[in-house]
Amino acid sequence: MIEKTAWGCIDWRQISKVNDKDSSMNVGITTINAGAAQSTHVHYGHEQLLFVLDGEGVNIINGESFSFHKGMSFYMKADTIHEEYNTGDTAIHELLVSNPIPFLSNTLADDQSQPDDFDDGVTIYQAVEAIRDPLLESIKLPFTIFDESGFVVMCGQHYPQICLEHCDPTGTEGDCPCYKDIRREISGSLYSGDFICPYGLTVNYHPVIFRGRQIGLIRGGHYYTSMNESDIDSSVTDGYYDQPVSTQIGIQKIQLQIAESIIRFCDFEESRRALEHREASLRNTELERNNLQKNLTIMNDTVTNLKINHHFLFNTLNCMAGMALEGNGETLYKAILDLSNMFRYTMSSELQLVSLKSEIKYLQTYLDLQRLRYEDSLHVEYEIADGCANVRVPFNFLQPIVENAFTHGFMSYDDEKYIKISASHTDDRMTVSVMNNGIPADDVTINRTKKSWSSKSGHGLSFVYEKFQGAYAGDFSMDMKACEEGGVEIIVTVPFVKGGD
Repeated sequence: MIEKTAWGCIDWRQISKVNDKDSSMNVGITTINAGAAQSTHVHYGHEQLLFVLDGEGVNIINGESFSFHKGMSFYMKADTIHEEYNTGDTAIHELLVSNPIPFLSNTLADDQSQPDDFDDGVTIYQAVEAIRDPLLESIKLPFTIFDESGFVVMCGQHYPQICLEHCDPTGTEGDCPCYKDIRREISGSLYSGDFICPYGLTVNYHPVIFRGRQIGLIRGGHYYTSMNESDIDSSVTDGYYDQPVSTQIGIQKIQLQIAESIIRFCDFEESRRALEHREASLRNTELERNNLQKNLTIMNDTVTNLKINHHFLFNTLNCMAGMALEGNGETLYKAILDLSNMFRYTMSSELQLVSLKSEIKYLQTYLDLQRLRYEDSLHVEYEIADGCANVRVPFNFLQPIVENAFTHGFMSYDDEKYIKISASHTDDRMTVSVMNNGIPADDVTINRTKKSWSSKSGHGLSFVYEKFQGAYAGDFSMDMKACEEGGVEIIVTVPFVKGGD
């Protein structure tokens, strides 16, 4: 198969297929014509080896420039940013070997029949939130995930410049032509496909099918290929990189992997709920039910309380190591005591309700350790109304909320960091607010995050939500909103019940 491109051609000797369940290699001979260039492009979803058979030129790999000639070779990892220029008088010939990412399984399997007891409680919002940190945040591919009604669940942040200049798909929903008629398309699309946007880019789409029912759609890619004929004026696409078929296959495989990860979470969540239901049916007496519920609550609280972010521990221990080398003994001694007190507090599994002032004291210990890393750039303010300090609240709820600010709000935020903890009350309700001035969350992120809280997914703020649910049943509220001056605020309202010290 010979694939002609705007910069030359590729004589493919071996090419994988989108639905291959292994990572079979693509092998071909690439020709870059004299005076031609492969403009900036990304090797989405596949690593690549180039061996120069003939010719000379310049490779720019992740911003670093290399001159090359016959006999040289280059290895590039998946998602490498690459440019190549022919600076000689003759064509460049290269042996190209690319290895796509492993593909998990076909998400359109015929055996995904819907059972009679299908639980509509499992949503794509819960699944996306669960896989966001381990998978979605690391993907450099332009993509948008829609729910079954056509609303945006998550939008990636790595769109090409042409998209950002013309329609900004990461901005307000509906501004991008790719959002047009999405609800009609979802209702009639059970198979993968592609379309060409008004600016000449090919957009792949792939439905997310869970047990015979479409729960969402993934769109992504946004690449140019001259193989797709269209009515787009060639002057619009002039200068676009002509994406070869190997990368097109890699792009589609990434979308398939996203869909498969969503489906696997839904399968797991369905199984977990079925197991809970089966266990409940086996409880024959009220005593057995109460004892089991008590044990499960204690075990769940213990596991939840021990969930301290590993990045925080790593950074804290790294700072301590630096203090040891610098001989800063007094500060190191205090840091070790603070870390010890943190573990002692979180391992107090017999505690379910404590005073708010105990939570604030523990939070201050945590923030003292964070100051080892952020020093004077971290500012904390407390505004606790009279009467709130002794109100009973769920054990270890406050620190995970503040930690969420460091994990998401401050992760890529280099300015001064500000956190404010407030508590106020009426006659029968207390409201606790945690505000940070970090990276603001858009409406899509806030909507997805809030919908994931009740999923018991073990991720993010669902831990905190589960604590309040266990302590108050439905007699509480938890909300998240963007602050006008930037950042995010988490607001919790609970019964105003005073206890002891």
